[in-house]
Amino acid sequence: GSGNEIRDINLGEITTTANKTSSLISESAGNISVVTKKDIAKTPNVKFSDTLRGLEGVFTPKGRGLETFDSVTIRGISGGTNVLIDGVSINDMNNNTKMLTSMNALDLERVEVIRGPFSNIYGSGALGGVVNFITKMYDELTIKASIGYGNPFQDHNAPQNLVRGFISLGDAYFDKKFKIKASYAFSTSKGYAADEAWTSSTEGSVSGYIPTKSNTGTSRYIVGDMGRQSYGTHDFRLQSKLDIGDNGELSASFNYSNYNYKHIDQKTFLSKDGKEYWGNSSGSANQNGTAGNMPYTFVGGMGNEDYNQFIESIKYK
Repeated sequence: GSGNEIRDINLGEITTTANKTSSLISESAGNISVVTKKDIAKTPNVKFSDTLRGLEGVFTPKGRGLETFDSVTIRGISGGTNVLIDGVSINDMNNNTKMLTSMNALDLERVEVIRGPFSNIYGSGALGGVVNFITKMYDELTIKASIGYGNPFQDHNAPQNLVRGFISLGDAYFDKKFKIKASYAFSTSKGYAADEAWTSSTEGSVSGYIPTKSNTGTSRYIVGDMGRQSYGTHDFRLQSKLDIGDNGELSASFNYSNYNYKHIDQKTFLSKDGKEYWGNSSGSANQNGTAGNMPYTFVGGMGNEDYNQFIESIKYK
C-alpha cells in the first residue's frame, strides 16, 4: 500500500577470473566463456577437464583409459594455460596439470575460461589463457554422494570393472558467514587394453609372429600385447570461507590428489620348442643401435607410476 516497488534486475554474466575481481563479462579483458552448473549437469562430465569439451579454441586430451597427462591447451599454445581451482594455480614446476585426472566434475559449480595472454596477472604460464574451476560451497547442511559401476559386454572394448564414487559434506554457520566443506572422489579399474608389443626382426626358432608394417613402411612383427593399465585415483579436498566485514573474504583449502597405475595381464603370441616364449632378456640391439630385436621387454617393461600432489592455500579477497 505504500507504493514501493521491488524489481529484480539482471546485470549480466559475472566473471571473477579475467580481472581477479567480480566484473561483467562485457567489461572484462579477453575472450571469455562460462560453463554454468546447468551446462555441467546436462552432459556426461566425469573429470574437471571434461566440462571444457566443445569450447572454441580449447583442447583437452582424450585417452582410452587413465589420462596421466590431463591438461588444457588454449589456442594451440602448449604449456600456455594456467589452470586454477577456486583461484589457486595447480600447475606444477614443469607446468603440468596431471592432478586434473583425479578430480570429479560433481564437485564443480562453474568454470570460467579466459582466452588470450594473461601473463600480466597470472605469470608466464598464462600465455594462452586461464581456466578457473570453481567448486561448490553450501549455505546449509548438505550431503551429496554418487557411486557408479561399469564393465564391458565384450572384453577389451572398455575399462574393466570400473568403479567411480564421490561424496561431499558441507554446512554454514554464524548467519552463513562461515562455510566449510569436505569432499572425496575416487575411481578404480582393471583398465583398458594397452598397445600391442612388436619387434623389428625375428628369431629363426621362434614362431607366432604377426607380420605388419609401420606407418613408414618398415617391417614389424607383433609378438604380444602389453596387457591392461590397471589404475586408481583419489582426490580429497577440505575448504573453508569466512566473511569479514561487508566486503572481505578469508578462505583456506587443502587438496590431496593421487593417481596410480600398473600394467597387468600381458600376453605373448610366441612359442619356442613347443613352449610359451617371452624373449631372451640378454639379447642385443639392432644394427643401427636401437632396441627392437628379441628380446622385447613387454613383460614388466611397461611403467608403473604413483603420483601424489598436495596443495594448501590461504587467500584474502
